[in-house]
Amino acid sequence: MYHEHWNLSEPPYRDGLDLRGFQRTPVHEEALARMDFLLDGKRRLGLLLGPEGAGKSLLLNVFADQLRRRGVPIARVDLMGIDAHELCWQIATSWRTPAQFGDSMFVLWRRLADRVQEFRAVGVRGVLLLDNADEAERATLQHVVRLLSVDPTADAPLTAIVAARPQRIAALGERLPSLASLRIDVTPLEVEETKDFVIATLAQAGRTEATFDEEAIETLHDLTGGNPRHIRQLADLALIAGAGEQTQQINRHTVQAAYEELTVR
Repeated sequence: MYHEHWNLSEPPYRDGLDLRGFQRTPVHEEALARMDFLLDGKRRLGLLLGPEGAGKSLLLNVFADQLRRRGVPIARVDLMGIDAHELCWQIATSWRTPAQFGDSMFVLWRRLADRVQEFRAVGVRGVLLLDNADEAERATLQHVVRLLSVDPTADAPLTAIVAARPQRIAALGERLPSLASLRIDVTPLEVEETKDFVIATLAQAGRTEATFDEEAIETLHDLTGGNPRHIRQLADLALIAGAGEQTQQINRHTVQAAYEELTVR
């Protein structure tokens, strides 16, 4: 196994949604700070925008974990492929609102609306973290807008963060983006950030020696465009290839060969 060759105590490049694989790059730190600003500032909606693989879903998971530790009522829902009924049921159960999946939309809706008013009454702020909004059904998005409008006051007790790809923002319709008070862009990593990301990830897995030389890092960055998901995939393949070659440090040729194998797949 390549773990033995590189003296790794655990897999360095985990599934993109695994919190243990999160590395605090400047881009992701800024995104988390903006999410906190939305919540602390009692803002209604923020748009989390970035290309596929940039880390939006992982950021939502990290933020959700932070909020749960603080006791904040939070609903983290993937909107891809779900209808309005499932959306309301998932939010209700996440907010610990009595609900059954067989409840009618009327019943689910009334309980959600009542829950939002309860948040105001007890001075609590509810949070919605909605992933893949650009893949949601239009009716589902309309219910998101409706829920955000239950309390129309400026300091409504509900904050939502909606994740989508910027090139697909039109799929959100007109009403939902108009409610946003902040746009949070998750941009690709710069080459130095890519280097720090690779080093930190390997160090977390037990590898402290320089594993990729400078040219290998630059090639890794160029071929992935600084996209964290693609960096993980390509770096992992390069580690496998390097172990197979019994090399002690990965160079740009190994990265290039791994990339060609990845693109064929």
